[in-house]
Amino acid sequence: MKATSRQWHALLMMCAAAAVVALAGVVRWMDLHRADGEVLENRNVRVVFVDSEADLDADRAADLLGLSQPRAGELDVASPDSAHAPSEVRAGELEVCVRFGGEPLSDAGVELLDITGALDVRARTDRDGLARLAARSGGWHTVRVEAADGTLAVREWEQGSARRMQFDFGGSSLAGQAFDCDGRPWAHAPLQVIQSAGDGAVRRELHADGDGRFQCAGLVAGSVTVAEALAQRGASEPRAATTVLGEGQGARLDLGFADALVAWRGLVRLRSARVLEEELELLAVESQRGWVEHVRSDEFGRIDARLRSGDWSVQVLAIDGVVEVLALELRSEDVERDVDLPGTCLRATLNLPSIALAEPEARGVLSIERGEGAQWVQVTPRDGRALVCGLAAGSWRFAAHRSGLEPEGASEWVVEGWEDVLDVTLEVLWGVPEDS
Repeated sequence: MKATSRQWHALLMMCAAAAVVALAGVVRWMDLHRADGEVLENRNVRVVFVDSEADLDADRAADLLGLSQPRAGELDVASPDSAHAPSEVRAGELEVCVRFGGEPLSDAGVELLDITGALDVRARTDRDGLARLAARSGGWHTVRVEAADGTLAVREWEQGSARRMQFDFGGSSLAGQAFDCDGRPWAHAPLQVIQSAGDGAVRRELHADGDGRFQCAGLVAGSVTVAEALAQRGASEPRAATTVLGEGQGARLDLGFADALVAWRGLVRLRSARVLEEELELLAVESQRGWVEHVRSDEFGRIDARLRSGDWSVQVLAIDGVVEVLALELRSEDVERDVDLPGTCLRATLNLPSIALAEPEARGVLSIERGEGAQWVQVTPRDGRALVCGLAAGSWRFAAHRSGLEPEGASEWVVEGWEDVLDVTLEVLWGVPEDS
């Protein structure tokens, strides 16, 4: 007997009801909650059902969810939207909250560095200013947070200790002008702005403009220090000035440095007392505080440098290495002292072949040997020219070759011992190193 359309419709309704009953044992209705318990509405959610007995590895799961796996050796963690993040931070994880002027700061870079300073894991904050990181190595870590304007905050964190950490970039600001010891604006002064922040510090490095002016925002209320950031000062303490910022307010701090700069003027002289009329780089090292300054004479052999007061050792490149040519005591008054170069000076010019233009990373090297069988001394010329002092009377061999190759085809020269300068022009032998 044929079923009527009404009977077919009733049969379909019964099948649909049975399907709903069957699914009720597998799927239950779920609300999405924020970490604070608020129910999220109008969210697009992708749900993937997988047989419980299926063999699902990480790559297959990533394919199903349309995700990409990170490259080995560099783990970039995309911070979860806080709407989907669980409220509880698991052991070994660190949740970082970043705020600017009391408001969540999104897209701030967060990094965990291991005890050696190597990058362990990185993330970026979400729209709620949150980032969650799971350290891959144990022990102590450095937490670095960098805002978009370059402001840097640093704290220490031990895995297994606190699971949450908050960084506050405040709404206060600082502006000022840097002056040298003569009261003139210090153009492009290298500075760093430092604030204590709990168990860490907020630091930002910046340069003043051409008039010595600088400004820095994103600071919190409290004490702030502005210090010079000179790399060559070594382990010595940088000069600094400190002021106090109010909450959400701006302050001005002008920097005038007390260390006197003393003028050092003189000439670079050869062994005959004749002036070396060409540029020469000298190295000045302050013996007590480790400051290092590069001083260069001009094309007329004149020195006009300004150094901080102290006891300086002036050094120059010689055949026996960098040697001291002048002990310079600088106090409060300007000083005039000449530099006397030792022995005969070798002034070498190296001509590179045209093939060297295709390999800009390679260099021409000057090898110097005092008599055949002695140890070679190698010098890398600057712009194809080198000036080496201290050649004594005797037989010398010079070779010009590509870096990474042994010196070959050396030319022999005899130094009489009375010459001021020995001018040598060499063609650079260009080959291919054996390990290439």
